[in-house]
Amino acid sequence: MRNVKEITLVDKRILENNGRFPGNTNLYPSEIPNNFQKFVIEAATIGFHPFVSLIGEETKEDGNRVYEMRWILVEIFLLYVKEMNMTVVFLQPSLELSFGAIMREATQLKEGISNVVVGMLPLLPVLVSGTTELSIPYVSCAIKWFVPCPKPISRVEKFLTVFDASVWLTMIIVFVLTSALFWF
Repeated sequence: MRNVKEITLVDKRILENNGRFPGNTNLYPSEIPNNFQKFVIEAATIGFHPFVSLIGEETKEDGNRVYEMRWILVEIFLLYVKEMNMTVVFLQPSLELSFGAIMREATQLKEGISNVVVGMLPLLPVLVSGTTELSIPYVSCAIKWFVPCPKPISRVEKFLTVFDASVWLTMIIVFVLTSALFWF
């Protein structure tokens, strides 16, 4: 057993109004630091304009390519990164929204090539797994698919177009002859 040598009073709980701390002490402080001290985060992007757009691209002296990304979803991400004092390095962007592009970005994320994926991501089981965590969507959009439809056909016309005219004529002749045979 340890011997306690010194005790420091951090705050004192007052039992009024369901209890409170006069110094507003937080018993559960955030484990995420407020300042990441220019930590470099590698971000993959997926989507198309106006959500994700490639603004510039240059090749450094060491041969690495640097991409500058902007627009709606990237700007929201850059606001968070700036607030947390981080540095972003964008990987080669996927400026299309196809199954292959989604799988490529998911593979890069799972293999640790990228730290985060920014852009238009559908909620697929490939992305929603134990190794990834999705944030809440900040922008949502709906796509309407217009399909040209023919004019409505009346029920009689639908019924008459089931068979050809020669088949209908043959059936009428058979019904008339059968009725006449039974009558005689």
